[in-house]
Amino acid sequence: MSNNFLSTSSKKIKITCVISSLAGGGAERAMVNLATSLCDRGYEITLFTLYPQIPDIYTIPQKIKRVYPSPTPDGWQRWFDLKGQVKRAKRIWKRTFLLRTDIVNTKPDLIISFIDITNVLIIRTLVGTKIPIIATERSDFRYHKIPTHWVIMRLIFYPLAIKIIVQTEELKNWVKKRFYPWNITVIPNPVFLIDCSSGSLKPEFFRTGNNIVAVGRLAPVKGFNLLIDAFATIASEFPNWYLTILGEGECRRELEAQIQKLNLEKKVNLPGRIPEPTKILGYADLFVLTSQYEGFPNALLEAMSCGLAPISFDCPSGPRAIIRNGIDGILVPPNNVAQLSQAMAELMRNDEKRKQLAMKAKEVLDRFSQDKVMDIWEQVIAEALKIS
Repeated sequence: MSNNFLSTSSKKIKITCVISSLAGGGAERAMVNLATSLCDRGYEITLFTLYPQIPDIYTIPQKIKRVYPSPTPDGWQRWFDLKGQVKRAKRIWKRTFLLRTDIVNTKPDLIISFIDITNVLIIRTLVGTKIPIIATERSDFRYHKIPTHWVIMRLIFYPLAIKIIVQTEELKNWVKKRFYPWNITVIPNPVFLIDCSSGSLKPEFFRTGNNIVAVGRLAPVKGFNLLIDAFATIASEFPNWYLTILGEGECRRELEAQIQKLNLEKKVNLPGRIPEPTKILGYADLFVLTSQYEGFPNALLEAMSCGLAPISFDCPSGPRAIIRNGIDGILVPPNNVAQLSQAMAELMRNDEKRKQLAMKAKEVLDRFSQDKVMDIWEQVIAEALKIS
């Protein structure tokens, strides 16, 4: 698609990608992957983050222009924290003007913005510039809460975007049923071919035996307390099976206390955040996702691409768009610890079924391939720029 699309333009198409920071996380990694893929397809990409004081976690290819906003005396981190209505209004106006100038100076043909509040901020800031904006939601905003005034502003400003991107048909249909005047398109996350084969050095935190792995922030939304409860009910039946939860977050102490209370210190491990968790998936035997809600979980895609049989809560709205229940994984009712433990036990004792699901799971590499997803992005870009 890209060659035909770019050949219709007499100049290289400039796209400025905007996100709050690149401090780590699925949305941030997805933004870097999107910017890199568009650059590979011949677009001129500028990557703009709102908070220059937050360091990048991800490596940005040199071919991508990296831009930060102009400094202000009190710092961008106080955007939402000013006291006094008049003073606050004057400062916000100044910052808005600076931000507008900084983005316009990148001379974009198109803006791609990531994540709810940033989307609203960018659309509002660029009103009147006639620069088309594609606003991308990265979570299920039916459940992902933001302050009420931002919800109201999203309803006001999203109709001004040339496109709104969500990640599942389920979420698109929910929006349409409410007659929101949004030009909405579904684009899932791509899955990249990654090296997840077992090497000679096994991570120290993986015990000898069979390993269940989960990946994510140690936060309430990830439901790791439910995963530990489910594992606790069957741990004694499977003495050679162990649970490892990769990630870091505010629930660490709570989860550690839970593990200690259930006498699972020798069976459950919280090694923290691993720089490249995909590199150790080859040592795992089963992947479990227990989120309360998702957008389009990269961790699930990557685990399946590595040939891990997945079990997931059938939460809104990503897992059921990825797992074909009974074919390449198992979906269980949300928050149902009993059914989760039953599904885990079934695959832990049945090597053949686990391997069958794992083989089918690898088909995500084709179903959500980078080429297929990027072709959709190029179609959306073409529509946004009114290029046939």
